[in-house]
Amino acid sequence: ESGAGKSSLLNVLVGSPRQQVAEVRARDRKGRHTTIARLLLPLGGGATLIDTPGVRALGVWSEEGTSVDEAFPDVVALAEQCRFRDCTHRREPGCAVLAAVAEGGLEAERLERYQNLADEYDSLDRRREEAGWRRGRTSRRR
Repeated sequence: ESGAGKSSLLNVLVGSPRQQVAEVRARDRKGRHTTIARLLLPLGGGATLIDTPGVRALGVWSEEGTSVDEAFPDVVALAEQCRFRDCTHRREPGCAVLAAVAEGGLEAERLERYQNLADEYDSLDRRREEAGWRRGRTSRRR
């Protein structure tokens, strides 16, 4: 994450100010996004250290047509047995995925990862739709 102290740690490890750093903000005691370039630094004993600019946010980005199902074929196979075709595997009666979790055939953590990733894909789809709508609206004004 940006401002976590990666460059400060690098400077301490190498014993000299190799990367520029900034003081933490007084109002919230958080670091500042300072590093603007990657640095690959060979260390003693064959080790190598890399410092990179931090990221402000992470999220899913994929080509249209891909889905969370590709990463969770076990959940998809169970979902085919669900009572409802549009089952979200959260509270619906007759959900084969929830039944598999209850019976120990699927780890609850795996289902949670599936649901979190599905939520990310849904958010990505909404952003794409909104961007398309804005593009279409902008082009009509011309």
